[in-house]
Amino acid sequence: MAGRSFEIATARDFYNKLLEDYAAFNEDPTSSRLAINCAMTAWHLSDWIYYDYQSTLITLFPKIRLYQEFLSIQHCTDLEIMRCITNGSKHCAPHNGKQMVQGTGIHKGVFAKQFSRQHDISYLKVMLVDGSEARFEDVLERVIAFWRTYTISQFGWTFN
Repeated sequence: MAGRSFEIATARDFYNKLLEDYAAFNEDPTSSRLAINCAMTAWHLSDWIYYDYQSTLITLFPKIRLYQEFLSIQHCTDLEIMRCITNGSKHCAPHNGKQMVQGTGIHKGVFAKQFSRQHDISYLKVMLVDGSEARFEDVLERVIAFWRTYTISQFGWTFN
């Protein structure tokens, strides 16, 4: 991946990009643009990790798609939500295969974002095919936590 993404050359760099995208999203948690950036980075981190650690992963996962299914179906179903948002944004239509996301939208609250979640504040929502809804920010936080735990346990990453 090095050489095509400016100073972002490793999976670790791309993870740091995810944290930066998340910080920007936290400043404006109803921005669709920032949410899509977060979703794309969160999902495509699987590509970066696969190719950075391909020599180790290829014996279990000869194709990246198999690795991504392993992660998103067996370890972090929230990652599958990120895939659906990423592919839906990129292709303007649902991606072939299993869909968890029926749609996305915004809940228009009556209170400003400075209020706590106990108040009716605005937020981005994800409508799932099972009829339930999730706050995008909650899904994103769980995915970031997954990536942190996963990279520590599988690849020995350390964090300050």
